[in-house]
Amino acid sequence: MRLEFLGEGLQRDIMGESTEADDENVHLAKQLLTTGSSGELLENLKSISKFTNPQIAKEMIKVLHKTKQFRESIVIAEKAMQEFPDDLDFIYQAAFALKRCREYKKAADYGERFRLRQKKNIKNLINLADIYRLDNNFDRCDRLIAEAEEIEPEYAPMLQLKMYVAQLK
Repeated sequence: MRLEFLGEGLQRDIMGESTEADDENVHLAKQLLTTGSSGELLENLKSISKFTNPQIAKEMIKVLHKTKQFRESIVIAEKAMQEFPDDLDFIYQAAFALKRCREYKKAADYGERFRLRQKKNIKNLINLADIYRLDNNFDRCDRLIAEAEEIEPEYAPMLQLKMYVAQLK
C-alpha cells in the first residue's frame, strides 16, 4: 500500500462526496447498461484518464463485460486498482476478465491477491478454482473447491465445478 498527500482539492473525493462530472459519468455508464448501446457513450467513458469515483470504473467494467470486451475491462480494472487499492472488486474483476482472455497465470495471480485479503469469499474461491482447472492445475483446483465447500456446502456454482472436475479425472 502506498500513502501520499493528495492536496486540498481532493479532500471532497476522500470524504466520499462526488462531483458533478462524477455523477454524470456514473449516469452515462448506467445508461449504457440499460440501453445496451455502446458506441459513443462507451468511447466517452473510456476517455476518462483518472477516476475520481470508483463507481464510474465499476459501471464501465460491467458494461465491458456485458459486451464481452474483456481486454478493455482489464485495462480499466488495473487503472482503478492503482487509484483505489483498497477496493477489492477491481482485483476480482481483473481476475475474471483475464480468465476469459485465457491469461491463466496472471488471472491466478490476481485471484490469489484477492484471496490473501478475503480468504472466505466464495465467489473468488470458485473463480480461482476454475482458473486453476483451466490451467490444468487440478490439485490446487481441488483444494480451493474443498475450501469453498467448507464455507458454503450447497453453493450451486461450486457444486457444478466440483462435478465438472470429477468428470475430467
